[in-house]
Amino acid sequence: VARELASVLAEARAALERAGETPDDDAPLAAFAEAMHSARGVLRVIEIYGAALLAEEMEQAARALAPTGDPR
Repeated sequence: VARELASVLAEARAALERAGETPDDDAPLAAFAEAMHSARGVLRVIEIYGAALLAEEMEQAARALAPTGDPR
């Protein structure tokens, strides 16, 4: 589980870095939101609810910042 979570968080970090480098492209923010969604699921399964709530907030913020993103 730890390796999977580390992998998902590394993907999220890379997507967030790409979003900073290319502010006109919404795809990296959408990828970040999707990675946070995956991380939230893993965190809920292993019952780390505070971190899961943080991941959910980060996902929602990324979706709100990317106008073409999924508004869940």
